[in-house]
Amino acid sequence: PKPLPLPDELPPEAETEVDALMRRRGVIAKCVREQVSDKDLVRLRPGQWLNDEIINFYGQLIMSRSEAARGDKENKGKEMAGKGGRKAPLNAHYFSTFFWTKLKDAGYEKGRLSKWTKKVRPGMLDTVRSLLNPMCCSSISSRRTSS
Repeated sequence: PKPLPLPDELPPEAETEVDALMRRRGVIAKCVREQVSDKDLVRLRPGQWLNDEIINFYGQLIMSRSEAARGDKENKGKEMAGKGGRKAPLNAHYFSTFFWTKLKDAGYEKGRLSKWTKKVRPGMLDTVRSLLNPMCCSSISSRRTSS
């Protein structure tokens, strides 16, 4: 089925919720070790560049959802079906926006990146992603598609 087009504007109740979030100050949300503040949220307005905090927060949300889905599969002992007929989330890992810079500038050993990669093993994940610079993202996918 073809995906629905994105709306031109938010419904009024969602717009009210966004306005309330934009008026808050300080830390707005946390996910594991990532957090976004009021200064970061401004970057979500049209015409703004995203910053590392917004990108890393979103990457952490993807990983948290993936880990929760993996835990559900293990607890239920069967393949997890996505809610509402959607596919289950990918088994994913996201490297921080600082990973590539650290690897490029200091190298794997000097940059002490082994602690960043200890959870990442080939074949265990469907996808591994990292932002290389503000305009380029890398993605390694090992998920098999049915033919």
